[in-house]
Amino acid sequence: MNQPGATGRPLISALIAAGISLACSLALIATQRIPQRVAFDVVVYHEPAARQFAADWLAFDFRDYLSATTPGFHLLLAALVKFVSGSFVLMQIASAVITGMLAGVVGWGNGGRASPLWAVLLTLPVMLSAYVMQAGAWPLPDNLGWLGVAAVLVMALRLRTTVGAIVCFGAALAALVFVRQSHLWVAAAMLAAMWMAPSPPGGVIRSLVFRWRQRLPRTLLATAACIPAVLILWWFWRLWGGLTPPRFAAQHQGANWATPAFVLANLGVVSLCFAPLLAPAAVGAWKHARGWLIVALVAGLACARIPATTYDLDAGRSSGLWNLAKVGPVEGESSLVILGLALLGALSVVVWVRALPQKHGVVFLAAVGGFMLAQIANHNCWQRYVEPVVLILCSLSGASVWRAMGEAGPLRRRLVGAGLVGLCVLLAGANVATLRPFPTIEAYREGYRREGVPPIGGAYVPKSQRGAPGAGQPE
Repeated sequence: MNQPGATGRPLISALIAAGISLACSLALIATQRIPQRVAFDVVVYHEPAARQFAADWLAFDFRDYLSATTPGFHLLLAALVKFVSGSFVLMQIASAVITGMLAGVVGWGNGGRASPLWAVLLTLPVMLSAYVMQAGAWPLPDNLGWLGVAAVLVMALRLRTTVGAIVCFGAALAALVFVRQSHLWVAAAMLAAMWMAPSPPGGVIRSLVFRWRQRLPRTLLATAACIPAVLILWWFWRLWGGLTPPRFAAQHQGANWATPAFVLANLGVVSLCFAPLLAPAAVGAWKHARGWLIVALVAGLACARIPATTYDLDAGRSSGLWNLAKVGPVEGESSLVILGLALLGALSVVVWVRALPQKHGVVFLAAVGGFMLAQIANHNCWQRYVEPVVLILCSLSGASVWRAMGEAGPLRRRLVGAGLVGLCVLLAGANVATLRPFPTIEAYREGYRREGVPPIGGAYVPKSQRGAPGAGQPE
């Protein structure tokens, strides 16, 4: 069924996934219709930042430019403006190519564990995320960051623990932090992979300490490879006096303790669609790991009950699943919808770890934990910051479970396929909701020129769209 080692299958999977992604992006570009939140971010921040860097080429001023992220993406666009063309459509095409590369990297990672058909099907949810598709048609920095995250995760799961692999990891991590400073967290996944390889016998706990002296040198070497990325982050922190340029400090800085619950809630929803794949591991967890299930329930309950988890735009709790909290039942400062989904997500962590090969299970834990800790530092816990990484992680993990389960009967294959198709339909439905007939970007430009640039969190809304969610409530 899987034949994961077949020569050329990872490349075939990558090319198919990249081709589908590129076709979707070009179709969106052809419409030139753009959601309000995306229009605001592009017109007010990312396009002007790139054009300013192009005008200041090699005399860049990074002290307080028009983006809350590190400037790697904007410098890439600036190079296109400076040396190729200042066309806005070229910026869009560059974003489409970046998104195709993201799909290709995930497809390649999955193609090493499944046939091209299943590898692409496992990759489709990543491509169909509204936040991935929007950043594939418009010049937003998100997908270049997710490309780096996916690349490091695939390295952690597939590359051997050689010096060359560690050097590649360090270079990729440094480039990633130069694109989005918050993604330093993904180093935790690679360090976990270095510590765990090769997978020793026994359970997860024993595997963490088995022959630790033999694993320490390569783990220390991988830690040393993180130094360039840490130095880049430190340099910008010194320059900015914080983790973002000063103009964005009030908007983004400040802890949001609801983030772990929201991450678990997203993981719970996505894992539910992987239920046919995870069912045997869930049964095994109930039989042999009830203690860990209880620990997970307690942890999930603490994450979702101690901090406030109701919908609150000013507190950075808006968009995506937060909209369910807005209309669902509430007890005190806790959304019962987020509570239920967070508990489901916490249980799913145990099930994923049991379903995955030992090394991959520890990498999964490190990735989820590292991402949570990094995102807590951002005041805004928005769906677009969480959904793509959950989909990428579950896609790559799903391929590993698919390989590990060996030959499955036709009924099991159909159920797994139905779950994945259901997830794709869910994501496509969310896409349709956010890609309804919006005005063109030129209409937004004219509106900003006529009415002035709104403050952060606001956006020009044409009369035909009054009453629709604005930039203050990102899709």
